[in-house]
Amino acid sequence: MRKKTQGTFRAADVVSISLDDLRAVHVDAITEQLMAVTDFRKVIVNAVDYVDVKVFAIAMMRAMKAGKNFLFRTAAAWTKVIGGVADKPLLGRAMSSLSRATRMAGSSLLARMSRKQQSSSKSCVSSMR
Repeated sequence: MRKKTQGTFRAADVVSISLDDLRAVHVDAITEQLMAVTDFRKVIVNAVDYVDVKVFAIAMMRAMKAGKNFLFRTAAAWTKVIGGVADKPLLGRAMSSLSRATRMAGSSLLARMSRKQQSSSKSCVSSMR
């Protein structure tokens, strides 16, 4: 953290949620760590898998329910877990079976939107000069 922030944040000012605690499902211990965070200190969660993030989410929700507020800067895994977004299969042949006319209509619409956006951005740039 110190290296990434050019020394702005010291290691002593960072709360680290260990992978060991996440894997051992020490929700109470993690919640206690979160409850002790003060003065806009940073929290690093050493999660590797969605299951790790789920364990952390439980502790985070408990801390928030107890009155703690947090500002999040997270990876996509957090929003997926906290939002309860289910896994979806990859697109397969079903999507590729769209008719050629349908695919072409979509392409045409994108091309028109692109031209409109280009002219709009040109006029915006012109008015800034």
